[in-house]
Amino acid sequence: MSLLRIEGLSIRFADQLAVDDMSLELHPGRMLALVGESGSGKSLTALSVMDLLPENASWQADSLQLDDTDLQTLNTEQKRKLRGGRIGMIFQEPLTALNPLHTVEKQISESLFVHQGMSKKRARERCLSLLEQVELPATPDMLDRYPHQLSGGQRQRVMIAMALANEPQILIADEPTTALDVTVQETILDLIKRLQKELNLSILLISHDLGVVSRFAEDIVVMHNGKRVEAGPTDTVLNHPQEDYTRHLIHAEPQGRLEPLPDDTPLLLEARGMAVTFKGKRRALFSPPPLLHAVDQIDLTLRRGE
Repeated sequence: MSLLRIEGLSIRFADQLAVDDMSLELHPGRMLALVGESGSGKSLTALSVMDLLPENASWQADSLQLDDTDLQTLNTEQKRKLRGGRIGMIFQEPLTALNPLHTVEKQISESLFVHQGMSKKRARERCLSLLEQVELPATPDMLDRYPHQLSGGQRQRVMIAMALANEPQILIADEPTTALDVTVQETILDLIKRLQKELNLSILLISHDLGVVSRFAEDIVVMHNGKRVEAGPTDTVLNHPQEDYTRHLIHAEPQGRLEPLPDDTPLLLEARGMAVTFKGKRRALFSPPPLLHAVDQIDLTLRRGE
């Protein structure tokens, strides 16, 4: 039995049809990946679930069903309760999705006030619990930080905490690791997968990375030019693709490694012993400010063609 079912979804901008006759099924406790190149309609399909499409978009569907709820019949207030309630969303770029003027605590607790009417004390306790759940330090210092004081991975973890705040049934993850370094991507994806299992979450993952999809998603829908091309269990689709476009995506994945440069390649840039230090806030009036050593004695070289 599917938790979320979309049938016959069409999305139009003026005279342009962006998504045409799209269908998918998301099952309880499973991760469904929407894959395809940029502009294939992946994000638009996901945004339609919560009716967050741009104002200049018009859309219709034969069926848009969440469990036993017809999402097309909901009024504005019911849709607000759905967003951040039964459905949480992790946006692609946390630095633009987070409010730069609000602390971590305020960003997470806002939905707790709106959806559950929690007291400040109870919301703070929930925020600390969520920080621990997403593997961030569950400390008052972390709650008091602003987005610019967090690393990219920390900001994404805060976004995940916000999405999980009201214990949703479905988590929509729109390219959740695109803006992160490769090693940080790995830890974030491992975290999302762990939360899926622990909380029995159903996850709609939007991605163009077939390597990520093959390792983390149980099911897959391939999209191209706004249309569904192929769908099924991930292993089946990726190992035995039936459609030419799916085979094209698979063959487009980078293969092999670059050959190392010759030892006599000219050196263009050399740096030795680089260090960067930031001064923190004073803890007392006459005490020296604490120092954060962000970069400590780094050496690097850059050769022509490297």
